[in-house]
Amino acid sequence: MKNTIILSILSLILLISNNSYSQDISGTYRWSYDNGRNNFEIYLSVKNAVRGSTPTSFKGEHCGVFDDGKRMDCSYEEFSINLNKVSQNVFTGTILSAYARTIHDIKVTYLPATDQIHWEVTLQRSGQIYFPLNVIMDK
Repeated sequence: MKNTIILSILSLILLISNNSYSQDISGTYRWSYDNGRNNFEIYLSVKNAVRGSTPTSFKGEHCGVFDDGKRMDCSYEEFSINLNKVSQNVFTGTILSAYARTIHDIKVTYLPATDQIHWEVTLQRSGQIYFPLNVIMDK
């Protein structure tokens, strides 16, 4: 009986401490360069949400507009981003380029002090893409 109570308390402490370090990165993030000639925006939402739990995977859409709108890579009404938590505030996954129809590996790091993310394409595969490779994005 005593062991069961101690085990229950330890489990509760671990659950609370794990959730306190998890981060919900849902929302819209933007990056702009060259006086607005090049823009990139992503929208992230929780994938497979479970009520009462902290999310660890996200899905999203993206839109990259370059050269004053001459080149676009946008995934309207199609989820193109998949992310999974790998450590505190760090998520890895993939993005499907709507322009080239190729999949690229990405890493997103949440920066809690500024409520920004560090967006990074960690493996660029073949095909022309119109989104940045390594930038800080504002919420």
